[in-house]
Amino acid sequence: MALTKWIRVNCNVNGAVVTFDTSSVGCSITNGYCDTEVVTTGTPYKTFTVKKSGYQTYTGQVTSWPANGQTVNLYATLNPIPSPSYGSIQVTSQPAGAIAILDGGTRQRTPTTFSSVRAGTSHTIQITMSGYQSYGTSVYVNAGQTATVDAYLTPNPPQQTGSLNINSQPEGRISMWTGDLWRKPPRISSPTLLPVHILSGCTRQAMMNMPRLSP
Repeated sequence: MALTKWIRVNCNVNGAVVTFDTSSVGCSITNGYCDTEVVTTGTPYKTFTVKKSGYQTYTGQVTSWPANGQTVNLYATLNPIPSPSYGSIQVTSQPAGAIAILDGGTRQRTPTTFSSVRAGTSHTIQITMSGYQSYGTSVYVNAGQTATVDAYLTPNPPQQTGSLNINSQPEGRISMWTGDLWRKPPRISSPTLLPVHILSGCTRQAMMNMPRLSP
């Protein structure tokens, strides 16, 4: 005849669920404890786990096995899971009106403040504005505090422009297409050298390989 014995788990949180080893056998904490019945012929448990939503899971060792008709007491203390703490990031730019991007996602126009930003870690801020070079930085946020980002945007360098003059003999026999391709005019024989003038603030003389035109 199998005799009963008990394992009592004492816990500070009512409603927590107790299980043993990897099985679903267990009980729920009521009035600070719960009892699980075991039998003499059963395999002794090695560990017990106590869980409840909003609390950190507790796992402990079954330090002793009850004798017939006895109860072994085990103890577990559940600690609440800390709520994430938050801070803010204040972003300004010169000039104002740029787009600030937080961690590659949320976008706001400067000056602005990103609120409810997770604290205890670093965040990336990217700032863009037409006509200016992009600005990027990383900023660490402390709980309950406001980190600041002051960006001074650099204008894009002016584009270099100029003119290309091509002379041919006879006139009106050369046509070009933008890109890397040349459109071949009629009556082309072999390549020759033609004078090319490049005007960009000053005039420079250069030579370019161009097709020789047949008369």
